Amino acid sequence: MKKKIFLVTSSRADYDHLYWLMKNLIKIDRFKLTLLVTGNHMEKKFGNTISKIKVENKIKLLKLKISFKEDSKNSISKSLANIISKSSICFDKHKPNLIILLGDRFEILGCAIGASINNIPLAHLNGGEVTAGAIDEWSRHSITKMSNFHFVANKVYKKRVIQLGEDPKKVFCTGGLSADNVKKTKILKKNILESKLGKNLLKKNILITYHPETLEKKKSSYLFANILKALEKLNDVGLFFTSPNADPDNSVITKMINNFVKKNKNAYFFLNLGRQKYLSLMRHCNIILGNSSSGLLEAPYLGTYTINIGDRQLGRLKSNTIYDVKNERNKINILINKLISKKKHKIIKLMYGRGNAAKNITDIIRKIDFDSINLKKKFYDL
Repeated sequence: MKKKIFLVTSSRADYDHLYWLMKNLIKIDRFKLTLLVTGNHMEKKFGNTISKIKVENKIKLLKLKISFKEDSKNSISKSLANIISKSSICFDKHKPNLIILLGDRFEILGCAIGASINNIPLAHLNGGEVTAGAIDEWSRHSITKMSNFHFVANKVYKKRVIQLGEDPKKVFCTGGLSADNVKKTKILKKNILESKLGKNLLKKNILITYHPETLEKKKSSYLFANILKALEKLNDVGLFFTSPNADPDNSVITKMINNFVKKNKNAYFFLNLGRQKYLSLMRHCNIILGNSSSGLLEAPYLGTYTINIGDRQLGRLKSNTIYDVKNERNKINILINKLISKKKHKIIKLMYGRGNAAKNITDIIRKIDFDSINLKKKFYDL
């Protein structure tokens, strides 16, 4: 009998990484794959990305819809409770043999809880990482403690997962799927990208991807205003904005972006670019600016410089193409002026593997004896 494997996606970001793993797992005849789609995939304001998933995938899709009508911390609590309940019912009904989760979003945490309550084994990707400036930090480590198999991006993260009490025999250093995402995606030539975007790039360009700082005391409107002030005088630079993710105050940031774009002819806003256009734009831009993990996990593989603002990614391992800066207008301007004309960096320190993570993870999952998985985990003491 085929073993049922569920993969859970909550956003464009994790789906783009999981895509490469799904392509490998679907080739294994003894596995029956299902993609559980939740989070902001079904939301119009986030680009209704489920439509893209339906086009790309030949595997079974299940939808787990939660509401993002509100934009507050309390709404996140409500959504988390909702997804725990709905995922528990879903997993109890379908009884998968293994559920694969990536990352640290609250939607992923909710599914991990729903699976654990139903005694379903979990495989967690991207554990052991540190982002001290966001609530994703404790969410990620909580998922680690509920998981039975761990696939991490490097030796430092492997050590951290073991430090959390996980069995070293179940922690595998496979590299990160973010590297696969860059290495396996066909980067569009500049003229083709411009045609698909419906916009022309200038001689110098910046990709701006900024998410709410969930543990910052200052309001998102204040923090993001500093960034916009640093950008407003760059009249000869193309400014390409993408949507913030589904954290509290995302609508505040979206409104500020729309107002900025209306006043600046060199600025553009895209709800959702998709994998190929996003990475291609990142490749053709001089800088990616903001606090997105893509600036750390993917930009270095494209040679693009990253200006990482604030503490959202505090603690993550960084390549030497990444420049950290406090959310202060003058300091941001200094870095932009330093990097905007600098040649692409060819010698970089890569932290997340060489682009073989999907194969490495697939090879390990292929060997799992699903009938002998022991859910009674012992705490591994150092």
